[in-house]
Amino acid sequence: MRPLIESLPGYYQNSAPVAELERAIGTQMEALWEDREDLLRQLWVDTATWGLAWWESWCGLPVDATLSHEARRARVKAKLRGRGTTTVELIRSSASSYVDARVSVREEAERYHFTVVFSHIRSQPPELTDLTHTINEVKPAHLEFDYLFLYDFTAVITLRQEVRMSGLIYHYKLGAWALGVHPFGQMEEEVLVTDAQGQIQPALLEGVAEFTAGDIARARVNGTKLIEDFEVKEAGGQSVAVEYFVQMEDVPHITSLELLDASGTVLTRAEVDIILRGPTRLSHIIPVQEGGNANG
Repeated sequence: MRPLIESLPGYYQNSAPVAELERAIGTQMEALWEDREDLLRQLWVDTATWGLAWWESWCGLPVDATLSHEARRARVKAKLRGRGTTTVELIRSSASSYVDARVSVREEAERYHFTVVFSHIRSQPPELTDLTHTINEVKPAHLEFDYLFLYDFTAVITLRQEVRMSGLIYHYKLGAWALGVHPFGQMEEEVLVTDAQGQIQPALLEGVAEFTAGDIARARVNGTKLIEDFEVKEAGGQSVAVEYFVQMEDVPHITSLELLDASGTVLTRAEVDIILRGPTRLSHIIPVQEGGNANG
């Protein structure tokens, strides 16, 4: 905000009493302007802070100042989206307000059941008590539901090729020494082909993927929980996919994930930090690809 004294004629700007008066007025004007901006921020859910109590009261939600601003905003937005006829899109958009992930809804009409699926999860899901309450408010009373979390983990197998040629060169004149005496010779090596792109053919990449998929026998969670029942364990073209479920009752907090062969040798390992909020499907993706130049 422009200082008030700069709007006055020059002879006032050189007056100490006027300068002090304008400084005091300017300080109050700046505070008033900031109060105005802060009030305007309360009119939008995404920027509201102390005004969230107004939004919660208007939406019929209990005011809970112990929650973070982000959690309270999510509750309000879910409530606003939940007005009107219940649809799959309404449930999906309500859930999107709570979790930073791609959200979909799987319907099972014959079971009177649906599942809220979170995939491509970008941050740790929060407690779902408020979301559960919101969904219960908007869904038909005869339908049951649960949550499913899908986490993706990627490890890459890279293949490179380099072709070398070697030759033995002797350091003597013919007839002076017996032919083939190695102490007087040295090997010289020449690189014929570097690991440029396009040398590893698809058949080799696909073969490595098939071998890798066949070598994986089980998964291990937190170094103790073994899983042998895979939902998916297959090679598709030049990648391997392994998927399995972990139940919150078995492992509420995941810190490490491993894939093992039949003898128990660790094939892949990932350090993670996942607090389970429900049945969770974990997906390991292992692409097999040609690598670039080893020197660059």
